[in-house]
Amino acid sequence: MDNRAIAGLSMGGAHTQTITNNNPGMFSYIGVFSMGIMSMGPQTQDAAKIEAERNAKLEVLKKSGYKLYWIACGKDDFVYKGVVTLRETLDKLSFKYVYRESTGGHTWANWRIYLSEFAPMLFK
Repeated sequence: MDNRAIAGLSMGGAHTQTITNNNPGMFSYIGVFSMGIMSMGPQTQDAAKIEAERNAKLEVLKKSGYKLYWIACGKDDFVYKGVVTLRETLDKLSFKYVYRESTGGHTWANWRIYLSEFAPMLFK
């Protein structure tokens, strides 16, 4: 675990969340770029049940001993509201994370910055 990191941008950020929520303790460093908690398309499942299951997984992840959970998003990104929701969820659970907000939207210009800031944190 100490030498493992995972990060993703956009849909890769969603995959990062899913992988780390389902495999707590596998990664010490987690980077979520331009992705939050999203509601896409018609919801066929009970939203309260989905939230409870996600929160239970986050509680386990919180106790797993991860070293860094890093979230980054631009203020003009179309997923910004989902990132706000992610942060509110983590705050309610007293889940430790670092947040980087930038100007701009869902672009490579931001993602290059996020990677250049996140990557050195892996080698401290």
